[in-house]
Amino acid sequence: MVVRRGSNMSAYDAFAKPMDGIRTRSTAGGIITLIASATAVILFISQLFLYSQVEHRHSLHLTESKTSSILTPDRSVTSKEINKVMNKIPVEVHVTFPYMKCADMDFSHDNASKSSGNFQKIHGRDTFLMRPPTADEFGKATGWDTSNKINANRQNGCTLKGKIWISKVGGTLEIMMTRDAWRRYASSSMFGITGMGVGDMNTMFGKGRDNVSHYIHSITFGEQYPHTPNPLSDASFVMSEDLGVGVSNINVRLVQTKYKRFGRSPRDMYQVSVAKHIVQPQTLAAQHSSSYPGMSLTYDFTPLTVHHVEQRENFAVFISSLVSIVGGVFVTVGLVGGCLRSSAAVVSKKLD
Repeated sequence: MVVRRGSNMSAYDAFAKPMDGIRTRSTAGGIITLIASATAVILFISQLFLYSQVEHRHSLHLTESKTSSILTPDRSVTSKEINKVMNKIPVEVHVTFPYMKCADMDFSHDNASKSSGNFQKIHGRDTFLMRPPTADEFGKATGWDTSNKINANRQNGCTLKGKIWISKVGGTLEIMMTRDAWRRYASSSMFGITGMGVGDMNTMFGKGRDNVSHYIHSITFGEQYPHTPNPLSDASFVMSEDLGVGVSNINVRLVQTKYKRFGRSPRDMYQVSVAKHIVQPQTLAAQHSSSYPGMSLTYDFTPLTVHHVEQRENFAVFISSLVSIVGGVFVTVGLVGGCLRSSAAVVSKKLD
């Protein structure tokens, strides 16, 4: 049985040595050949796996300056195409104020407000829409999970949703109480709390009446880089003071990102860095601030661009590696096998 197995194994010997004009096959040579073949297959598969993996390369560059075209196009173009030519990016906003009615809310961009009509002149009508929040929006903003309670109170809230296009320069986006609502609130605070205790003040001005706590469902600048989270998504700003007013200051730094996936064209995206804090009403009064309670978002662009590139190994290098693996394994094993055979022959002669 041993001889038969040996004869079968010798059929796999790829390193047969000529002896007296005849190539001989041995059991040891067959075993060595199988080991070499298995090693070559494993290395071949590993090389295929490595080639299939995408390598991410990151680099930092100065942002390229782009000029806006002022040429009249030969064909009709959409507003989106015009905004791209003018080097603008979209800003999508979705924010809910669960305790403020839409009639008492205003919004502005770079001091162009809805109430003055300047916002509509710059960005167009119906770019931002205010409406009562849906049950889902109101539930997220308040944390309530009782449908009856949500439906009974959500008409007292306000959700702002829409999209505008901005130039690539710093600016400010604000969603705040109207001037009339703030004056009414301030007058009530000054003349209506005489003789009231803290509990009475909470009842009059606490959550449920003129409270500018808000929930940011999402605020996005351009196309978001998919491998980093958006800090301006699902963020709550709760005014914890008794009177329920204040300004949530959000400072945003936008990092332009060029993202090129393997085999695709590069895309311009943005990563966001956020610092935020709440300015209390005492601070607003002490500084004689012109800001009204609500949300104030200030954004700016960094002068650097991050390049993320997905690459694979060059195909010619990959083929060369495969050939080197297969040929190198058999050559190496052949040399080792030859050395072992020569050593065994020398030892056997000495023993004889």
